[in-house]
Amino acid sequence: MHGLQAGEDLEAAVRRQRVAAYVIRQRGRRSELLVFEQAGTPEAGTQIPAGGIVAGETAEGAVVREIAEEAGLIGVTVRARLHTEDKPH
Repeated sequence: MHGLQAGEDLEAAVRRQRVAAYVIRQRGRRSELLVFEQAGTPEAGTQIPAGGIVAGETAEGAVVREIAEEAGLIGVTVRARLHTEDKPH
């Protein structure tokens, strides 16, 4: 952890912004949700694309990047922001 600056509280210092994506594909009349397990880390369980927002990045940009990094999907479009929440991690 970095050193705290004058006036900076501990909660603000450890707070980080994260995104998660529900990637849904239509197959005929069926909807499929993208889930995966990390290779070599089965104890992590079933996951959806998710990760941190890099400084200067928008939430939408971060979610598109995470989908590309974790699922290899390029050119996806964010259709809706479902939920935003502010809590310490």
